[in-house]
Amino acid sequence: MKFGQRILAAQHSAWSPFYLDYNGLKKILEESCETAQQSGHKKTSSFASTISLLSISGGRNTVDEKHPLSTRFLQALNDEVEKVVLFFLQEQGRIAYQLVQLRHEQTVLSSSFNPGETAEIALAGNLVALREKYNAAGKQLLFLIQFVDLNVTGKSLVFVIGNHESKCHFVI
Repeated sequence: MKFGQRILAAQHSAWSPFYLDYNGLKKILEESCETAQQSGHKKTSSFASTISLLSISGGRNTVDEKHPLSTRFLQALNDEVEKVVLFFLQEQGRIAYQLVQLRHEQTVLSSSFNPGETAEIALAGNLVALREKYNAAGKQLLFLIQFVDLNVTGKSLVFVIGNHESKCHFVI
């Protein structure tokens, strides 16, 4: 299975808009390579040297428009990485907050325990509900780990596969 299909199949559906647009980046990279080849640029280019062409001027990143890696690709890559990172941070914070709340709920349950048969039954029911909430938070954490894995792999593969298919080589 190709990675573009794999990333679509493995996505947590509620988070679909926040995954790296692998196919879109790959298409832009291929177009950049084709444009570079048509305009007479060398087929081999160092990604590191492209990044070094970036300079800070007036708070904005600029790049040589004639370089094979177009401003369009670099901007798209930056936008996609930023989208992924911001969503990751948001979800990480949400899960952390949820875990803090669950820990507080657990502390309250533990401190309010009064021995007796009725109290023990109520406590057991509350502990079961609390365990289910912890399990749900754990599942969200696993989704987040998978989210990071797919996006990191996609970012790397956009160059590797782009290099292979377009014959425009970029060293990462």
